[in-house]
Amino acid sequence: MGIDKPGPEPTEEPTNDKLKEAKIDTEGIPNYTEKQARELVEQAETRHAVVIPETKRDCEPEVAELETMFAEFESKHNLTELLAIDVMGPKGTPIREQRTLAHRDRTVIFTKMKKLKNETDISEGKMAEFIAKYDIINMAVGAIVGDVNIGKLDHSHREVTL
Repeated sequence: MGIDKPGPEPTEEPTNDKLKEAKIDTEGIPNYTEKQARELVEQAETRHAVVIPETKRDCEPEVAELETMFAEFESKHNLTELLAIDVMGPKGTPIREQRTLAHRDRTVIFTKMKKLKNETDISEGKMAEFIAKYDIINMAVGAIVGDVNIGKLDHSHREVTL
């Protein structure tokens, strides 16, 4: 195609006369310069711009699922015991295993919350409720600080960002 051919200056508004300047090849297909083709695309996009509203799916089934996940977490993991863990100790100890399982379950809840916020029509109020519940779990599980092998935990509050 005629990419090397000069075309109208980019500051010029494309007109039908300029578009007619494009040469027709032997098969009857116009050979536009790169600039002419770009201008045609811009014109078409401007004339036929369709604004598609952002649609998100209904949140109710996933809200119920997340509420169940929170209830299951609290029945499976004792928050008071988790909060009492200061040092997990070496791998294989019961305390480390207890905290590791709680950490995995907390991560699943966080992932579900993020998906719920980004992909559904959940209200800000309902999301705030879930974040408040998550904060409690997050503080109980804690975060490892310092040497991972020692497993010292910090249970102070950290802001949740979804």
